[in-house]
Amino acid sequence: MKNVTIAIRLVRTSNPKLVKITATLAMLVFPPLCIVLGFDARTTGVMLGGTIHDVAQVVGAGYAVSEPVGNTAVIVKLFRVFLLLPVVLGVGWYFTRKGIRHGEARVPVPGFAIVFLLLCVLNSAAPLAPSWMPVYAPAKSVLVEISTWGLLLAIGALGSEHRSRRSSASAGGTSPPCWAPLRLS
Repeated sequence: MKNVTIAIRLVRTSNPKLVKITATLAMLVFPPLCIVLGFDARTTGVMLGGTIHDVAQVVGAGYAVSEPVGNTAVIVKLFRVFLLLPVVLGVGWYFTRKGIRHGEARVPVPGFAIVFLLLCVLNSAAPLAPSWMPVYAPAKSVLVEISTWGLLLAIGALGSEHRSRRSSASAGGTSPPCWAPLRLS
């Protein structure tokens, strides 16, 4: 019960530095803990993807153990993120109904989440239709490669934006933060 109380206090205080510190600690401590506890690859991936806060930290922790653990951890994390869709739509709908009277609110449509859902359905249904395999397998291979590189670039961009905001501000730069590390001094 004490752990639940601590977790609730962490959420209520919503200190971003504290959240990042605890997530970083989880990224470093959970993979060896899963190994010590004797978890298999799937269970380890589910634990990492289900408990670590940031997608980049889930990627780092999962793939540090093994590729199957990393794959499972990323899928679990992305599914957790996807589960926010009904919440976002519900809150948007609530405020839209409130704003209809004033004519100022709109529900945002998260296109990425809809595409994610469609690709999940396609990936689950394709093996059930063997006639699709000659087209599906090569297309899936290309899309997996693109997805892997996209995830790598996104994580790199997040890191460079974080560092560059400080360096851009201290240098008096006006270029977008993501370009600061690439700027020649």
